Amino acid sequence: MRRVIWMAVVLLCSSCSSDPVLDDDRLSSLLSVSSVTKTRIQDSANPELVAGVIVDTSVIHTGFVTIDVPFRLTWMIRREGAVLASATRDFEAGFRPGESLPVRLTLRFDPLPSLDGTSDAVTFDILGDPSNTILGG
Repeated sequence: MRRVIWMAVVLLCSSCSSDPVLDDDRLSSLLSVSSVTKTRIQDSANPELVAGVIVDTSVIHTGFVTIDVPFRLTWMIRREGAVLASATRDFEAGFRPGESLPVRLTLRFDPLPSLDGTSDAVTFDILGDPSNTILGG
């Protein structure tokens, strides 16, 4: 009986890891955007049309461990499932818990009469090879 219990303990310990691998999903769970403001860019040929958007926001680290790898924020404007425009901002390694950084992105697209029916999508992605990235490592 002791042998069975000992083997169970060894198996449990070997299957657990104190340093989980940081992937895009875990990265996204550590970050948030806040204070989003959008400014429409008028078309120069026809000021009644919208030719882009300037997005001002803050990226906030809401987690408890430093992000020790570079990563990218991608902001997309979508309409009916298609991406109208996207812009990115890269962040250096060393983003600390509680840290907040301002971000300004300019997204340009073919002129439209309005932005009705559009939505925003934001992703955070690790830059480089995430297979060697240990969270809090």
